[in-house]
Amino acid sequence: MDRLVAETTAWLQSDEAQAFIDADAYWPKWHGPWWRMLLLHEMGRGDAIPSRAVESLGRAAGRQYLREFPVGGEPPGVDGYREIMCFCALGSIYQMLVNCGVDVDRGSPWMREWFVRYQMADGGWNCDDEAYRREAPRSSVQSTLPMLEALLGYGGALSADEVAVLDRGAAYLLARRLHLSLIKGVVMDPAFLEPVFPRYYDYDVLRGLALVVAWAEKLGRTLRRVDLQEALDAVRARCDEAGSVKVTRDALRGETTLALVDGAWTRRQPVGTFPLLEAVNRPGEGSPWLTRQWREVQEGLGRLEAAGRLA
Repeated sequence: MDRLVAETTAWLQSDEAQAFIDADAYWPKWHGPWWRMLLLHEMGRGDAIPSRAVESLGRAAGRQYLREFPVGGEPPGVDGYREIMCFCALGSIYQMLVNCGVDVDRGSPWMREWFVRYQMADGGWNCDDEAYRREAPRSSVQSTLPMLEALLGYGGALSADEVAVLDRGAAYLLARRLHLSLIKGVVMDPAFLEPVFPRYYDYDVLRGLALVVAWAEKLGRTLRRVDLQEALDAVRARCDEAGSVKVTRDALRGETTLALVDGAWTRRQPVGTFPLLEAVNRPGEGSPWLTRQWREVQEGLGRLEAAGRLA
């Protein structure tokens, strides 16, 4: 694994990677710099992301994207695929850049504003701009998790409004017991019960558990066992005999991507991959990264119980 991490780092330092970023900060999946950097971040190897790539990606995002999310409809002449940043992307790049020591608020202050500005009344966010124009706007759990992770993981002081954002976001998840439709009372998506790695933007209940436990610990909140139990049981049922959490879903297959074809950005192109991604995306096998997160969840719950904040 160390060799594959080193190979990924070396490629991110290359002129080829720089050319990818110059062409587009985000596309194509999954072999472009954006995805390699996020994978290293998910593996806890932000230290392996070279500063050249971090700085280039930050600058590219700053010049490529609109400073607002088009809740009123896509502006004329704007490429919705390449010039509008969605919330799962913003939450992901924000936490990755912060983890790499970048002062995102100084370089791209508009990103920080989105946490408060676009949170829906139900406590989440939705990357579908049409959702904001519906009579009863509803969030997406997949759009919401990266945003909450990014704000919760911010190392500096949070404003009162941002703390309220986190409380509303956690309430959004807990009201749904991390996996249920609030309206129908059934599982939002059976795939959410299946652990996946790398996640990128995908949601599973272990990711939700990690978020609400970290929120309760950081902000001094109390959790109820009833809101967590089904998610905890789902993760336990997907551990092997050694207690490792198995990857039981491959969320990377069957996707397509926007890519340059004969000088033109073209939709529905085949996705690419790279050796490190292939090595960690192993359905049916225990994942050390998911297992570490599962251990952190259990340890956090133990601390909350000892503090009298697990009801």
